[in-house]
Amino acid sequence: MTLTQEELIALGRRAGEHASAGRYREAEADYLEMHRNAPREAEVLRRLALVQSQLGKNREAEASVAKALRLAPQNAMVHYSAGLVRLRAGAFTEAIGSYRRSTQLSPRSASLWCGLATALERTHDLDGAEQAADSALAAEPGHTQGAAIKGALLRRHGDASGAVALLEKVVAESAPDAFRVDLCAELGHALDRLGRSDEAFAAWTDANNAAQQHRAIFRAYDADRPFGTIERAMQIPPESFARWKTEPPPNDGVRAAFLVGMPRSGTTMSEQILSAHPQVHGSSELPILARVFDRLRQMYGDTPMFETLDRLSAEQIAELRRVYADHAAALLARGGKGKTLLLDKNPMQILSAPFLSRVFPDARVIVALRDPRDVCLSCFQQRFSPNNATLNFLDIERTARLYGAVMGMWLAQRGHHAFAYHELRYEDLTADFEACARGLVSFLGLGWDKRMLKFYEHAPVRPINTPSYEAITQPVHTGAVGRWKRYAGQLAPILPTLEPFVEAFGYEPRGDGS
Repeated sequence: MTLTQEELIALGRRAGEHASAGRYREAEADYLEMHRNAPREAEVLRRLALVQSQLGKNREAEASVAKALRLAPQNAMVHYSAGLVRLRAGAFTEAIGSYRRSTQLSPRSASLWCGLATALERTHDLDGAEQAADSALAAEPGHTQGAAIKGALLRRHGDASGAVALLEKVVAESAPDAFRVDLCAELGHALDRLGRSDEAFAAWTDANNAAQQHRAIFRAYDADRPFGTIERAMQIPPESFARWKTEPPPNDGVRAAFLVGMPRSGTTMSEQILSAHPQVHGSSELPILARVFDRLRQMYGDTPMFETLDRLSAEQIAELRRVYADHAAALLARGGKGKTLLLDKNPMQILSAPFLSRVFPDARVIVALRDPRDVCLSCFQQRFSPNNATLNFLDIERTARLYGAVMGMWLAQRGHHAFAYHELRYEDLTADFEACARGLVSFLGLGWDKRMLKFYEHAPVRPINTPSYEAITQPVHTGAVGRWKRYAGQLAPILPTLEPFVEAFGYEPRGDGS
């Protein structure tokens, strides 16, 4: 059915409302309908690409934005959106090219310069990023996003005092907006670098409050949902796990290796260490397993995942494994450069451990551990892409509650799983790097390769799409071990919640040991 102009305008308004509220699937459907009725509207394709990117549909997003570029090659916002789509997909070189073109077409736009600065900083071109940030502030003095980026660059160059001076001035003078989140968060990092812990924690609190007030996207998620998922998982009876263990693993040649754990537990560092091995390619948190869950929903509709596991037939399990293997192979072909093992790194996939136990009983699962107090502090101070889980990190007590639920589930079920697992403590990795690295490759059934010892040399050419992208450009060090002690007063309300896990994972109650 062909839509009238008035209907197209109404549909576009509804699609925009869906996108602003984080209802990306609904927004995608609306924009696709608009595109069918107005196939030469570059703006429709631009917006479609952005929501497809948010859904992790990187190939579809790239196709949509490429069409928009062909229709409007002189449109700065289309090039800017192409940069954002490519940045999210980890295509950093292409993203930088798109952002550069956008600034050439509209050199007085601070936001476009910020896009370029962000991409350059993510690839560790700090000088280029600083020039772009300066251009943003020249175009619009006091621009909050530009100031946040400039502050981050000053801190990375070792000028934390200069960063604080700039950021405090802009915080005091600018009206609150969505980018105040980054401004206050970066102020917290600079203050932390100077040892001003009380002020740093206050700045991170301001950042999290600003995220809830000024970023509508957070209101699209349900912070309680992960707890419901965990509650259902905990209802799986031990007999089910025992029965799954007795079934022979499929002999289909599928190799699956997962890296999971609470965010900020060292998963990105571990991924980079292993990705330096000539046979291993890290997934960089691309949602490969989500494709399998989509197929599972086609099989069982809206039935909660954990209720389907006992009902899966051998044929269904084989099909789910094929879906996974096909997507893993495609990822290896695109970015693996001849590597043979995909390391599927996604921290919160630890919640899918029962599913892995059922469908991938022959998998190898690495579980990253770190002092629970350092984990919660780090989650609270970092900026994450919003989802149901990370929404909890805007509040320190909810952060601890989520940690307790997630790791409590792991502790309760780890002895029941069919797959082999290897727990790796971040503190052990920093204390005896080579021994831990050798243990990892041995667990994965691989031989040792000395290139892993200098994994950080791969970082400048390998995009990292997590908050840890900055740290993994350095050799392993102990500087982040026990950071929580400087914030013991602020963390006092959550210490009782974390105490059982401090003990269970072998940490000293007062953090005096590793």
